[in-house]
Amino acid sequence: MGKLIKSIILGTLLFVILSLGSNAYASSYGVVADEDRLNVRTGPGTEYSVITSLPFGSLVKITNESNGWYYIENCLFYTEVETTYTRHVGGWCAANRIGDYEFWGGGKGTINAPDTNIRRGPGSGSQIITVAQPGDHVMLLGHTSSGWFCIKYFGIPGTYWVYDEFISH
Repeated sequence: MGKLIKSIILGTLLFVILSLGSNAYASSYGVVADEDRLNVRTGPGTEYSVITSLPFGSLVKITNESNGWYYIENCLFYTEVETTYTRHVGGWCAANRIGDYEFWGGGKGTINAPDTNIRRGPGSGSQIITVAQPGDHVMLLGHTSSGWFCIKYFGIPGTYWVYDEFISH
């Protein structure tokens, strides 16, 4: 297995393992579903200080909710070069900027439509990275409730997004 694939699998497993724990709130996962960077704050409101910001497509663990704000504890995101795992002390972000996300654990998929756009983030307005053809294989890392797969497209470092109608699995 290539070094990049191993690091993606290891990063995903680390994220899941470190995300386990008991909370009064039933934890779930989400994805930054807005093209702009998402501010993570010290409290549930815009009047609180910004701790950091997360890029489009970042995966987060949601552990609490308050008046339209989510408390997140972990973050996982990918760049063209590496997997980046960040364990935050904790912070709040606007719930309406987070989409639902379900881990798939690296299953295989196949592109089933000609000229399928592989995108930087989970949206049709997101930057096109490359174009895939029927029969091209991908690794399925996760899926959003809005119909986007987070994928590893073999031969290109990083992880990207493709609309689920264009993948057979």
